[in-house]
Amino acid sequence: MTSVQHIAVPRILDLEAALAFAGQLAALSENTLFLGVDFSAWNSVQSYELPLRPFGMLIVSQAIRQLKIHNPAVIFAPVNLPNNDIERYAAHMGFFEACGIHVEKPYGNARGGQTYLPMTQVKDPGLRHGSEIEKLSLSLAQQLTQRQSGALVKTLHFSFTEVIRNVAEHAQAPDYWYCAQYWDSRGEAEIALLDCGRGLRASLRNNPIIRDHVVDDRTAIKFALMPGISGAMWQGKPQRDDDPWVNSGFGLYMNYRICNEGGSFFIASGDTGLFCEKGAEHRSTPYHLPGVALRLRMKIDTLERYDEHYHHLFVADGEREEQRIKGGVLPTGERMSRMLRSSFKDIEGA
Repeated sequence: MTSVQHIAVPRILDLEAALAFAGQLAALSENTLFLGVDFSAWNSVQSYELPLRPFGMLIVSQAIRQLKIHNPAVIFAPVNLPNNDIERYAAHMGFFEACGIHVEKPYGNARGGQTYLPMTQVKDPGLRHGSEIEKLSLSLAQQLTQRQSGALVKTLHFSFTEVIRNVAEHAQAPDYWYCAQYWDSRGEAEIALLDCGRGLRASLRNNPIIRDHVVDDRTAIKFALMPGISGAMWQGKPQRDDDPWVNSGFGLYMNYRICNEGGSFFIASGDTGLFCEKGAEHRSTPYHLPGVALRLRMKIDTLERYDEHYHHLFVADGEREEQRIKGGVLPTGERMSRMLRSSFKDIEGA
């Protein structure tokens, strides 16, 4: 019987390393009573590197929480904390608190401002009306950018609204978590969000057009990125006349298109994650957590030019594909892959 285990936190918590770490935790013995979480790799990070990304921290903390749920007796203990800027940043982002790991010197409470949003849990997301989500999303965009208005705030406001609304309307989760970072000097923003709800495959079964075609999690992810597929009209809920923000099913599609212009998009549900980047072959990766996880990595110049250069193009492409689907022309898995890889340039193709 194994009762004591140690696991090393990756030196760089990027997407691949965080997902691999989550897989390691999922594979630990159920008999583990003490888990030493070793942070010594953070000592070797160079000053010019960005070791901690919002999505990586969110995934690792969720994996630790899930292990605690499945094995309530396990005790987590940090080992070899580096006592450096990386640890301080992680503490301010709320990483240790979200993991349920006690640190002797938390360096103050987790706090936002200064172009980052700390890891935050939102409870009862399904109870939020669209207007509440709009207000929350605007506040997050302003806090993240440290600006009150402008094209950057407007586009990030839209992105936050759509991803949060998807959780509220589809996830059937008791809560969700988010965090974000804006790097003005790098011209990048990253938004990370996850829930532990029912996942895309179960949610899309409410859509009678595609119900029999959602055969696995990878296919469910592709369908979720198609415009109109995940709209609230398919969720079996009465449409409220007083809610002009009702989900049209374009939220994930539009965020995918925004990220694809110079950034990257990652979505995971069930046992599969899909990484998308313009001009590159999309790749799948194993996923070991419940619900849905999203990572939106965006280029600031794209966000600032969204209204002027991209919005009408993205909407027009989406509306054409939505009409094809409503007309009974359901995209095959191959066609969906081709559209995603080519930014819907072959949208008129068979």
